[in-house]
Amino acid sequence: MYCFSSRLRYIAAFVLAYMAAGVSYAVINGNQEFTFYAVVMVVLIAVTLFMDKRVTFSPAVLWALAFWGLFHISGGILPIPEAITEPDKSQVLYNMRPFPWFPKYDQIIHVYGFGLTVFITYEALSAHVKARYGIETLQVNAAVIAILVLTSMGLGCVNEIIEFLATLSLPETNVGGYINTGWDMVSNTVGAILAVIYLRFRKST
Repeated sequence: MYCFSSRLRYIAAFVLAYMAAGVSYAVINGNQEFTFYAVVMVVLIAVTLFMDKRVTFSPAVLWALAFWGLFHISGGILPIPEAITEPDKSQVLYNMRPFPWFPKYDQIIHVYGFGLTVFITYEALSAHVKARYGIETLQVNAAVIAILVLTSMGLGCVNEIIEFLATLSLPETNVGGYINTGWDMVSNTVGAILAVIYLRFRKST
């Protein structure tokens, strides 16, 4: 199988290990929300493998994606003390807020994840222009920056739609309301902007 090729086998083993642990934990505890997101994760893994066959993502991006999945799995099932849980929220890692002024875990993961989508998009675009036009290095100019940021924000909106579907499909979720959605989208945008700043700096040096 492609996912167990020499380039991917360690990443695949890592992802399968935490997915198996997460699913087992969810089944034992009757966590329907996790089961919903596990299905979404499987779809996203399949999409990633489909794209990787055409793009050949860098090991850094693939490992970063694998850890993003782990952070999501952990956020939904790991219990935390009430003292560091956002008021009136369930005591799981997603709702960890050590201080009232500090971003909660969910928002930090949104910054990380949708910053990462900037690099995914950049590598996909780079592979396309190299194959089609023979351009070895895609310049991070204003047009490319706009594409990267808007694509990341658009994928963030897809994530919010998936969360919305979860609230319609499940009797109880940890998604949150309108304020949560708004902060998620702000976090996605911050992540995308930070990523393009880093990418622009890296490519200019």
